[in-house]
Amino acid sequence: MTQVLGEVGLLHPDEVRPLLPQLIDVDTARGAGDWFAVLADPTRVRILQALSLAPRWCVGDLALSLEISASALSHQLAYLHERGIVTRAKEGRLVFCALADAHVRHVLRDALAHLRESA
Repeated sequence: MTQVLGEVGLLHPDEVRPLLPQLIDVDTARGAGDWFAVLADPTRVRILQALSLAPRWCVGDLALSLEISASALSHQLAYLHERGIVTRAKEGRLVFCALADAHVRHVLRDALAHLRESA
């Protein structure tokens, strides 16, 4: 990349050169895009928003609260679990789910705040 930039020449080298080491590579950008694709489905957004409100939810309570079928919820939770966004724990016959970490809560909170400000 530096070689190409040297050949082409930057229009504002003093402003741009210090930023070059901070630019992410294509693989990292692809990973971030894949992560944001999780939020492209309204059902997943509703699930994640609900999970952001409490430390954990019983899957049955979550399905009833969101008014979606248990099978639809199970499918989406599996998708989120495979990507490391949601954790699951079984206690007897009940399954509980939770956000894997606070990052999801923060991203979702910021996205919803942005929507509210734009409205």
